[in-house]
Amino acid sequence: MPSYQTIFFIMSLLCALPVVIWYYRRHSHPRFRPKVGEMVMVTLFAGLLCLGGSMLIGGLMDDPEQFRPDAGMSVVPSMPGERASDFSGSDRDESSKKSDSGSRSGSRRGNESTSQERR
Repeated sequence: MPSYQTIFFIMSLLCALPVVIWYYRRHSHPRFRPKVGEMVMVTLFAGLLCLGGSMLIGGLMDDPEQFRPDAGMSVVPSMPGERASDFSGSDRDESSKKSDSGSRSGSRRGNESTSQERR
């Protein structure tokens, strides 16, 4: 079975072919039609555009496992010199609770001071 890039390249070339033919025949008078060199250049640009697009889209579709929601999230990359316990979830939970409690008490004090000023 051909790869995704090949399938997309053939499909995009088949879609670009009528556009190139229309570009060549768009003027009814032969004098105003594009010359052979211009048509070669337009055809090469269309082919390169089709090739680049098919490589991009086909490359994304080669590995469908990379689009799973949990892909790559099971392993936390470690920095040199750090232990795995440095990344444990319990430490993060405790530190977030401490920071949350401090911000709550600060906001209460701010509310009390503004209510005392109003009296």
